[in-house]
Amino acid sequence: MAKQDYYDVLGISRDADTSAVKRAYRTLAMKHHPDRNPGDKKAEQAFKEATEAYEVLGDEKKRPTYDRYGHDAFRSNAGGGRQAGAGGFGDIFEDMFSEFADIMGSGRRGTQQRGTQHGADLRVDVDLSLEETFYGVEKSIEVTAPIACESCNGKGSSSGRGAQTCSECDGSGTFRSQQGFFTLEHTCRRCQGGGRIIADPCRRCNGSGQMRGRNRISVKIPRGADNGTRIRVSEKGGYKGAMGRKNGDLYIFVRTKIHPIFQRERNTIYCRLPVSIATAALGRAITLPSIDGGKVSLKIPAGSQSGDRFRLRGKGTYTLQSATRGDMIVALEVEIPRNLSESQRGCLENFEKEEKKSQNPESENFLARVKDFWARSKQSS
Repeated sequence: MAKQDYYDVLGISRDADTSAVKRAYRTLAMKHHPDRNPGDKKAEQAFKEATEAYEVLGDEKKRPTYDRYGHDAFRSNAGGGRQAGAGGFGDIFEDMFSEFADIMGSGRRGTQQRGTQHGADLRVDVDLSLEETFYGVEKSIEVTAPIACESCNGKGSSSGRGAQTCSECDGSGTFRSQQGFFTLEHTCRRCQGGGRIIADPCRRCNGSGQMRGRNRISVKIPRGADNGTRIRVSEKGGYKGAMGRKNGDLYIFVRTKIHPIFQRERNTIYCRLPVSIATAALGRAITLPSIDGGKVSLKIPAGSQSGDRFRLRGKGTYTLQSATRGDMIVALEVEIPRNLSESQRGCLENFEKEEKKSQNPESENFLARVKDFWARSKQSS
């Protein structure tokens, strides 16, 4: 049976560069690798053909010879060329295997080593008042987390020696075996891919080096922190355990309490100001509190309306990691009295009589639109 052209095997054109050859082979190797297709003879054959094609086309010396003479250029070696070629199959597969192991997750070794690099990261929510976020504050936080085992001092072993290098895999976490055409990598059964073992596990923590406990940590919350601000405290999370290299991190999430006067949006402070009809109509200067604990003066112009807003520049809160302050927005709400005394009622009735002489642009405009609406409704009917 005639051999298939190597370019067709890899699915590339004859002018494909070296990187394209490698990409094509990587895709086929991942697809047809025997570890992914156990017992599938077609996949095994496809993998062998792709590897053979890559060994030739990926070699700068072999490829020109193949382009000129085709398969005849390598028949004299009767298969020996794969062993004597540029790096041979072993080198090619070595280059691809690490990527293949990462994608398949076949190396429990890699997963376990990554998982034991550090302790668990922890999250703690901290409730702060608006004033605390304005000034910044130092908080003492109690964290329930894995801590070092008291019996073995976090070593995981009864003798205190801690984890030792696995003698079976010499610390690599894997061992390799040759099965004919393939070199296979297996997870070490003794250390389960970790590369280290604890020969005499601590009875209290069962060799983990950890136990549940509480830590009290002092954390500085910077001024300008807002609802949802995240603060990372390095290596103040869960204990690393017997196999880890460092403790986990602690993440502080800020939650802002409801304030009785102010509301915050980013670095802007909002304040709702109820005023009487007389204050809105006549105008008046009013003293208000500010978020920094001081006082601010606001002059309400005569004839102000409910919903009018006044901006007090630089009276908001700080922007995180900045000395810049936002503004304070005061929203006016004209309040209508619920219960009137006889004298108040008399004053308002007199005011109503005189009201036609004053200017009420909004109500006059509305009444004009109502009259126009009724007029059009009559015409259409």
